[in-house]
Parts: sequence; structure tokens; C-alpha cells
Amino acid sequence: MTLTEATTQPTPYTVAHDTAPAALQHLYEETHALTLSDARGIYIPRDAVECLHLTLTDEQREELADPENIYYWDTWEEVLNADHHHNGKKFNLYQNGDLYTVDADKWQEGLDAIAEAFPDCDIETELEDIFCH
Repeated sequence: MTLTEATTQPTPYTVAHDTAPAALQHLYEETHALTLSDARGIYIPRDAVECLHLTLTDEQREELADPENIYYWDTWEEVLNADHHHNGKKFNLYQNGDLYTVDADKWQEGLDAIAEAFPDCDIETELEDIFCH
């Protein structure tokens, strides 16, 4: 293996916390990047189309260009629930006021590692606590 190959290999996610809530909070902070502030209000979908590399159809781009479009919010919901790809990486969007881009593969790998490290933990309930606050 060459030095280049060694440095491009992904490292597995390591759980470095004593409790599942702390591990989940750390994973969230590692994988969710604040992308657009909620100060943009109803223009977040339009602005996301303009500044992110989203996997969209021409029709979706047209519908998200104008907040007055009848399909604006339905199309935005589709976009939030879809996988997007840029430079060979998969990412998702998460909106809770602000819009975040999420490293989808690292998020899933981390969830799997946390579930293995804390088998008695109800991951879904713990995530609700993180996302609802």
C-alpha cells in the first residue's frame, strides 16, 4: 500500500464517550454543518438551490426559484428527503429552522457504532432529545 492509498482510506467511526447521549451529541456536531441561517426565512429553499450542489430535476429547480410557486413547499420537502451527491460524497439536508448539510455516510456509520457500543440504548428516543432542543 502506498502512502497515498493509506491516507485516502476512510477511518471507522470510533465512539469516544461514556454515554450514548454524549456520543450522539458529538456525532451530530461532527456530521451536521450549518449551511443557511433561518434568518433567510421562506427563501431558504430558493437560496439552497443557488448555493448548494443539490441533485435536482429542472422542474424542481424551477419550482424552488419562486416562493410563490404553488409547488414550492412540496418540492422542498422532496429535496429534504432525498440523497444528494457532490464530489463523490453523499449528503442529506436537515432543516430545523436553520438548514444543515449532513455527511450521510459518516452519520450512518456513527449511528451504527453507537448502537453497537450501547446496545441497551434507545437511539431513536435519544435522537429526539437532541433534535427537539
